[in-house]
Amino acid sequence: RYGASRGGGTRTHNGTDYYAPLGTPILAPCNGRITSSFSEEARGEGPGAGVILTCNNGESFTIYHMHGTPQRAAQGTVISMGAVVGGVGKSGNASGSLIDPHLHIEYKTANGVRHNPEDLWDCRWSSRP
Repeated sequence: RYGASRGGGTRTHNGTDYYAPLGTPILAPCNGRITSSFSEEARGEGPGAGVILTCNNGESFTIYHMHGTPQRAAQGTVISMGAVVGGVGKSGNASGSLIDPHLHIEYKTANGVRHNPEDLWDCRWSSRP
């Protein structure tokens, strides 16, 4: 849940988690460019493999937990809304046996302010999953 306390109150959950079967395609919520594509190994501890999609209007979406899924979109790739940027997986702090595959998505406005991604879905996509 967005804004929930984590780590015994030492941090806040800055995104929203969506549970889905391993490998379920993740679709881009905007037109833009992949400004970062990272592997679990490159990130070390933490959320693991994922991408950062910077929209043409300056907003950005960070999507985590893509390990063990179809190839992530490469850094620098121009993306159209609805294009596949990766797949739901299990990586980083979601890799434990008690945690189901899911994607974690964070949203920031063009000026870097975080917001709950669920606030956007009705205007970005035609229906909620």
